[in-house]
Amino acid sequence: MFYNLASRISQKLLKPSEATPTPKPVYDDYAVAYESVDRNLKKLVLATQAGRGGMKWVCRIFAAHENANGGGERNRLAESFYRYIKWNNLPIDTKGIIDLTRREILADWEDFDISLVSSPYFAHDFLELYEQLKPDRVIWAINDPTFTVTSFYNKGWYAQPYERGNRDLVNGLQPGMEDEWSHMFGRIEPVGEFYDEWKGLTRIGKLAWFLNEVVTSAHRQMQQIPEEKLWILRLEEADQNYAYYLRMAKAFGLRPLINENKFLSLKQFAARDEENTPKSWSEREHEEFEKYSADYISLYKSLSNKT
Repeated sequence: MFYNLASRISQKLLKPSEATPTPKPVYDDYAVAYESVDRNLKKLVLATQAGRGGMKWVCRIFAAHENANGGGERNRLAESFYRYIKWNNLPIDTKGIIDLTRREILADWEDFDISLVSSPYFAHDFLELYEQLKPDRVIWAINDPTFTVTSFYNKGWYAQPYERGNRDLVNGLQPGMEDEWSHMFGRIEPVGEFYDEWKGLTRIGKLAWFLNEVVTSAHRQMQQIPEEKLWILRLEEADQNYAYYLRMAKAFGLRPLINENKFLSLKQFAARDEENTPKSWSEREHEEFEKYSADYISLYKSLSNKT
């Protein structure tokens, strides 16, 4: 379990597609191993978001420091299944999924003092993870509703209709998704009477509903996190803002500080222009967006006014 530190530092600064998978520690009981770590020396930052909120970039920022590592969606299949379980209230035990997360944190702590673990899939029961993992700090990322819906649209969300024979049952495996389990688990749908209305919406309307559900659920949970532990990240405020980075680095104990040029260069690894290209919406799409993401829009305006 003793990895070459220089190798791990160089690996974490590569693009994910270029990095060689790092061997993970193996324990008989991950919970016991996790609880045995001296938390005065090792820190955990647990993060979630609806998605498209800048956390991939923030993970790159953490990983650019010698004392920290950061990673998002490290176990995408397991994490998307966590969303599927929680959204659909399925009677499925989640200890194995939480142990996978513990394994990632323990691997980080082998060589670094700070571990940032982020996933949008955590949002559906963040408090369970908060209780089990006991993070020192929490990051909740939230982004402009119009930008976020557009970005999900450009990524192809809900482009392929799901088939369901009974609106009162949870959706199952879909044609064309045999090799895309994380898509099936992660791209949730309503169950029950509302399903008929939702199925008739445009993709913008469906995404507005989805993001409204995720953001409002996360917000309710964040209200139960102690204020001194919670860091709310608005990408509009943080984006390529070196002064913001300096405040964040101080708050999370990142060191040594990186210079402004290094900071500004990190975004190239986290953003794709084609995913954020503005879309011209129809009148119907505008109406559905306003209707189905009303709570999200209101919440974002409220948070923006506080900064």
